[in-house]
Amino acid sequence: TDKECNYIFYGRWGNIDSNKYYRGSKRCRYTVVLPQRGSISLFFDNVNIPVGERLLIWKATWVYLKPDGNPVKVFTHANSGKFHYIGPESGVIFEFNSTTEFTIRLQKYERVIEEFGESGEITLPIRPYPKYLELKYWITVPRGHVKLTVHDLYLPKYDYRSKINVYRFNDRKRELVRSFDNSSTLDTSTVISDSNRLAVTYKSYRENSIERFRITYSMLETGRFVWDLGFNVTINRG
Repeated sequence: TDKECNYIFYGRWGNIDSNKYYRGSKRCRYTVVLPQRGSISLFFDNVNIPVGERLLIWKATWVYLKPDGNPVKVFTHANSGKFHYIGPESGVIFEFNSTTEFTIRLQKYERVIEEFGESGEITLPIRPYPKYLELKYWITVPRGHVKLTVHDLYLPKYDYRSKINVYRFNDRKRELVRSFDNSSTLDTSTVISDSNRLAVTYKSYRENSIERFRITYSMLETGRFVWDLGFNVTINRG
C-alpha cells in the first residue's frame, strides 16, 4: 500500500466514506479498531468493486496493526452493492484498489440493530460470524406504516430451530405477528403493520448452515392498512 492512502479508524462506532479520503495512490489500506475486545460489525453500503479487483479483509494484530496471516474474507465485483459483514476480531484491515468505492457503518457486534428511514434492506450477515447468531432489528419509518417483505428465504429442513420472527409494538410490549421457519413459503411473505415500527428477530444455531434471506422494508402512507396474518383484513379509516 501507499503511505498517502493508509488510514486508521478507532472508536466504538462510526462511518467511513472512501470518497472522502485521498485515493490517488494505486493501493489503499484502512485499519479499523474497536477500543474493546469483541467482534466488529460492518455494514457496507454502495459498494463498487471494479471487475478484476478485490477488497481484502484481514485480522489486525494488536501490537503493530498489520495484517495477520491470510485474508479472512475476499470480496470481488460480484459482491458489489450492499451487505453486512461480522468480522472475527475487534480489529480488521481493508486492502483495496483505489478505484474501489464504498461507505461503511461500523460498530461493535451487538444483537440489536437500529434501522431508520423511508426504506431499507436487511440481509443475512456474511461469514464468519458467531456459531450461535441472534440478531434483533428495530425498524422505524418516519411516518405511516411499515411494509415488510421477505425475499429469497431458505432455512434448511434439518435446522428446525432457526427462524425469523416479526413483532409489532403495543405500547411497550411486543406482539408476535408472523413467524418464518423452514416450512414457510414466499406466498405469505409480506407484512404491513398498523404503526411506524416493527421488530424482526433472527436466530441461527448452525455455524455452517446454508440459510439465506433478504428483507426489504418501506414506508406506507395510506388511510387503510392490511394486517396480514395468513389471511387479509382490510380496515377503512374515516
